[in-house]
Amino acid sequence: YMVSSSPVRDADGKVVAISVAHIDVTEKRANDRKTARLTRQLKELATHDHLTKALNRREFDRLARRAGKGLLKNQQGFSILLVDVDHFKSFNDIYGHQAGDECLKHVANTLRAQLRSAETSLCRYGGEEFAIILNQDSAMVAQQIAGRIVASVAAMAIPHADGIGGVVTASCGVACSSEFGAVLGTRPEEVLLGAADRALYIAKRDGRNCVRS
Repeated sequence: YMVSSSPVRDADGKVVAISVAHIDVTEKRANDRKTARLTRQLKELATHDHLTKALNRREFDRLARRAGKGLLKNQQGFSILLVDVDHFKSFNDIYGHQAGDECLKHVANTLRAQLRSAETSLCRYGGEEFAIILNQDSAMVAQQIAGRIVASVAAMAIPHADGIGGVVTASCGVACSSEFGAVLGTRPEEVLLGAADRALYIAKRDGRNCVRS
């Protein structure tokens, strides 16, 4: 209930009573909670990938631009990791798209488990590829995290007849702002994304299930 009170005065202006009103706002509160819940759900749909619950590509682009501006304005370094599930097309061909979807969910969960820090962002970049923004520019730390990610995917031991060692694996490309200096220019996020993509290609070329930078 919403309660309001006001004085009741006589002809001389003397308070002779208090008027108290109780208004039942149960339905209004229920509607407010429903509206808040729907707002949260809409925000979730707008910023997250529905399958893996990772942030979506649009949100990655926004966060990458923010990280780039932070570097230019406050010298806050950052790193970008690109993670790609190896031989995923053949996984879908062999086991079906439903199994492929389940595989991506498991991969996203194990990546998330390796990124406990609030200063990281896991995004589904597209298809079987994930992008990670680390709000620090230590190449050694970024490569250690990437190594844990690659190892954790293989450790899930999801069977894959065409996979490396008969299981699902992943490859990772790493790029850190500390390694580029002035070359980053006015759009450092684009430079790092391109570098991480090239590093991922090298990881694929070198046999997959590895990290390159």
